[in-house]
Amino acid sequence: MVFPVRLALSFVLSLVSVLCYSQLSFQVYNTSNSALPFNTVRCLKIDTVNQLIWAGTDNGLASFDGTTWTVYNSSNSAMTDNAIRSLQLDGLGKLWVGTTYGGLFSFDGSNWVNYTNFNSGLQDNYIRAIEFDTEANMWLATTEGISLFNGISWQQWNTSNSSMMTNNVTSIAMGKDGEKYFGTINGGVIYFDQANNLSVFTIANAGLPDNSSRSIAVDSLGNPWFASPAGGLFLDNAYGGPWTNFNVSNSMLPSNGLTSVAISQDQTVFIGSEQNGLIIKYENDWFNFDVGNSGLPESHLLSLAVEDNTTLWLGTYNQGLVKMVGNYAEITNQIMSNKLIVYPNPSQGVLHVDMGELNAVDYQLFDSFGREIGNGSGIESEFSITIEHFDSGYYFIHFSSEIAPIKFEKIN
Repeated sequence: MVFPVRLALSFVLSLVSVLCYSQLSFQVYNTSNSALPFNTVRCLKIDTVNQLIWAGTDNGLASFDGTTWTVYNSSNSAMTDNAIRSLQLDGLGKLWVGTTYGGLFSFDGSNWVNYTNFNSGLQDNYIRAIEFDTEANMWLATTEGISLFNGISWQQWNTSNSSMMTNNVTSIAMGKDGEKYFGTINGGVIYFDQANNLSVFTIANAGLPDNSSRSIAVDSLGNPWFASPAGGLFLDNAYGGPWTNFNVSNSMLPSNGLTSVAISQDQTVFIGSEQNGLIIKYENDWFNFDVGNSGLPESHLLSLAVEDNTTLWLGTYNQGLVKMVGNYAEITNQIMSNKLIVYPNPSQGVLHVDMGELNAVDYQLFDSFGREIGNGSGIESEFSITIEHFDSGYYFIHFSSEIAPIKFEKIN
C-alpha cells in the first residue's frame, strides 16, 4: 500500500547556490594565507569565554581569536605529538588535547601536563574523543576502550571486562540526564546510564541501523544523533531504540558516508560528509553545500563546531579551516516559498507535483543510469505525471535548469 505522504523536497543544489552567496559567507584559512600549521583539520573546539577557535591538525594545535593565530607543537611546547585527534574544555577553562601516540595533554594557558599509559591509568595513548560529565569526570574514547578519570583515579571498560564488542571507540556525547553515549567501529553504540551501567546496542540486538558511527550530537530533547561512515544518519528516539535512519534511499541525504554531526541551539542539524561537503537538516528540509555550489574549498569534511545559530566552523581533509556565517532560518524561509512537493514517493503509477509559488516549469525524467526517458511541462500550480509503465526502481525528475533533480521510487 502506498501512503499519500508528501515529501517536502528542497532545491538542494542550484537554488541554495544562488542564496549561499547572498546570505552566506565562507572564509577559508589555510597554510598559504594564515598561520594554520596544517591543512588537515581533525577536530575543533570553541572557547566562548576567551573567544577562540581551537583547531587540531596533523601537525600541531592552533588557536585563533579572529585576528591572531597561536600555534603549539612539539618544537615550542611540552606536547610530544603533533597529530591532534580530539579537543575539549573543562569547567575551569582548561584545554584537554588528545593525540595519536602521545596520550592526553592538559593546558591551562601556561602549563602543560601529559598523561600516558606509562605514567597514569590511561589504557591507550590514542585519544579519539574527550567529554566531561555533570560531575566533572572526564571520559575518553580510545582505540583500546573507554577510560574514566575523576581527577584522582582511573576506570576502564573494554572487551575484556565488559560486554563491549570492540575496543575501537570513536566518539562521545553527554545526555541531558547524565547519560553517556559512545560510538564505535563495528561494535554498535555504547550507553552508560546515570549510575554508569553499561549497555551495548547493535544491529542484532536492537535494530541499530549501522554498527559503526564516527560522531554524536544530542538534541534539545536529549536524543542522540549518530553520523555513520556507511549507514547515513540515525537518531535514537528513546534509549536503545526505536531508531530513525536517514540515508540516500529514504531522504535527501546525498551520501551515507558521514564524518561528523553537530546541532545548534535552534536545532539545526549540521552533517559533515566524505564526498558531499556540508549537509544541513532544518526541520523537514535538507540543504547541501559543496565545492560546486558554495565557497567550500573541498567536499571532504572532518570536523564541525557550532559557534552560534549563524556561525559554523568546518575542518577539511586537505584544504584547511572554514568559517561559514549566515542566517540559516532566513535561507530556509526563502527556499520554502520556492519549493516543489512531489508525492506520493514511492509511487505505484502517478506522481503529483505541487509547484508552490513557482511558475510554469519544464521537466525531464531520467533513469538510474542517467538516460532521459521522458519530458513535459507543468503550467498549473499542481499537475500529475504518469509513471505506471515504468519498471520498479529509482528515477529522477529534473525541473528546468534552476532546480536540482529529485529522486523518486516506482513500486508495483
